[in-house]
Amino acid sequence: MDEYKCEVLIIGAGPSGLSAGVYCGRAGRDTIILGGKGASGLTQAKEVQNYLGFESIEGPKLLETFKAHARNYEMVKIIKGDVISLMVGMGMNMISTRTANITADTVIIATGGGQRKEKIKGEDSLTGYGVSYCALWDGPL
Repeated sequence: MDEYKCEVLIIGAGPSGLSAGVYCGRAGRDTIILGGKGASGLTQAKEVQNYLGFESIEGPKLLETFKAHARNYEMVKIIKGDVISLMVGMGMNMISTRTANITADTVIIATGGGQRKEKIKGEDSLTGYGVSYCALWDGPL
């Protein structure tokens, strides 16, 4: 079983968790970003056209860009594991996964909405090819 101790544990390695990790890294905080087995909802985005700095970028590529940015900070580590136990608010916060025990001064929960589950048969194979979920962002596609 791996043992980790950090100032900040961020549960979630999607856009919000990685953004929090960047800010913690900039502040010089010893930070662990814990990504679970579930992929970020951003991995389902075929094309993102409303993210500043990119005229158009695929969701998975944008997520990798976020991860690379967070990894640039020496004090930030990204690990994998699903939380199976969480004890917070009793002094030292203790978090367990199947392969690690983590103690942290502060815990940020940034688990997001996760991936959307198929509700109509065949929907998943057409996401990004005519099936979309946001009229404002996806309507023009």
